[in-house]
Amino acid sequence: MSITRFLAAALLAVLPLAPGSAFAAALTVSLTGSFDGSLAGRSFSGSALTFTGTADSDVADDVFGESHYALDTLTVTMNGMDYTITEPVMFFIAPDSTLAGFADPDAARSLVSFDYAAANAFYGAFAGAFSSSGGALAITGARSLALSGVDLPGAAAVPEPASWALMLAGFAIVGGTLRRRRTVVAYA
Repeated sequence: MSITRFLAAALLAVLPLAPGSAFAAALTVSLTGSFDGSLAGRSFSGSALTFTGTADSDVADDVFGESHYALDTLTVTMNGMDYTITEPVMFFIAPDSTLAGFADPDAARSLVSFDYAAANAFYGAFAGAFSSSGGALAITGARSLALSGVDLPGAAAVPEPASWALMLAGFAIVGGTLRRRRTVVAYA
């Protein structure tokens, strides 16, 4: 097999694994728990809710030591029904204070804010409800929160499969070029 064909095959094998491919969102954050609040004027108490936020970019803006992720969508699942937040929203996480949550892009209003180090520490929602496909949604209390999908400060970084694939492809290319290199020995 020629080196050109080998390189072309390696490139075609690795391209779908490259970061930013169209297979999945770059960031998916999920918060589950038991919440109190209201939806479209109807109160609920102790209801199981799941907040799922997705973004095409996993790059965060650093604002006063907090990481802010602009979300493309935020869906709230309650009683088997999905409600999409219809206004801009971000996920924020503050490593110094262990505060995290969902808020508007200016951080003037918070839909949910909590202490991710203490599973039951709910800080509340600030300045009213958020618009959703099912009506105005306001969260007033929470119990047993669980956050997933985001790297919390202090966690060890683990390379993604795409990084491993690119590294192995690089080693294969270097190995292939070294193997093809011929040395000429001149005898005197």
